[in-house]
Amino acid sequence: MILNFRKTELIISYTWGDNNHGICGHTFEVIDYFWILKDYFDVKILLCEDITYNIFKSAIENKYDFSTEEVNLIMNNTVFENRPYMIVCKNILFTDGDLSAINYMKIIFDKCFIFACGEKEIKNNQNPKIFVLQDHRIYETVITNSIEYVKKILFSRLKSINKHKNKTLLYGTKNCRKLDKDFYKYLESKYSDDFILLVNEPIRISNRFQLLPMPVANLFEQFNKYIYTPVSKHFDCSPRFIAECKYYNIEVVYEIDYKDIGLEVRREDLKHIESISLNSNDEIIQILKECMWILVFCYWRTKDRTYLIDVYHLHSSTYLKMLKF
Repeated sequence: MILNFRKTELIISYTWGDNNHGICGHTFEVIDYFWILKDYFDVKILLCEDITYNIFKSAIENKYDFSTEEVNLIMNNTVFENRPYMIVCKNILFTDGDLSAINYMKIIFDKCFIFACGEKEIKNNQNPKIFVLQDHRIYETVITNSIEYVKKILFSRLKSINKHKNKTLLYGTKNCRKLDKDFYKYLESKYSDDFILLVNEPIRISNRFQLLPMPVANLFEQFNKYIYTPVSKHFDCSPRFIAECKYYNIEVVYEIDYKDIGLEVRREDLKHIESISLNSNDEIIQILKECMWILVFCYWRTKDRTYLIDVYHLHSSTYLKMLKF
């Protein structure tokens, strides 16, 4: 399937491949950023990895306090197409990934924006049409089009929670947090807690762990402690779940024995959680405007003086077409 989005100003998505993420932090990132950017651009969400209309709608309704009309607005501007053959678009924003993730996908674009994520070493960008939004505390600056930016969360629209069950939650999803049997035994021996385990595939495990297939309705009401366990690459670029635990005043215990700069930076940011709160004045708006649009200055020249008579904002592709005349 070839998807043509040339009539849409901006597409928001996250990278896809053979390893299905399912409902994950990146799913909620596209919702967060759609909600802010829709007031400034003509925006659509694109989901390409085995997420259906009903699953996506349920995930929104379970997590956010959006009204029925607001949910419908999001759904009406979301396109579902599993692993399309090619995408043609003006501008696309990936809320995850590095430059290598873009290479295996066939995308024709005017501008591509990516939030640096997933790999500790970001390959140097030499494509003038690609802009890498990266936290320079975590990543070395890419050669071309590096933009300092810290990924944020739409805390203001998360559901309010009044109570938590006295349980301890762990992630056991196969894509990055799959734990071995010895680690589960270690947790059983160290903690007397009642465990709940988030999974996206069936596993055999001790009955002390209650399995919860994702997505889970009212997830943050189901536990009052979260045990952060190792990730496969020992690098968690911008962990969302611990930030949401902080927002809901849920205890987080760290069971890792390695240094992770991404995790350390996020924990530092959580001392001032408002610094990672996404709002309508976020700098991403101006970043996109400046990169997607070109200011055209119109002058009136006389013999003695030059007057600035008007300034236009033109989309970069429109401006380039004008230059050909």
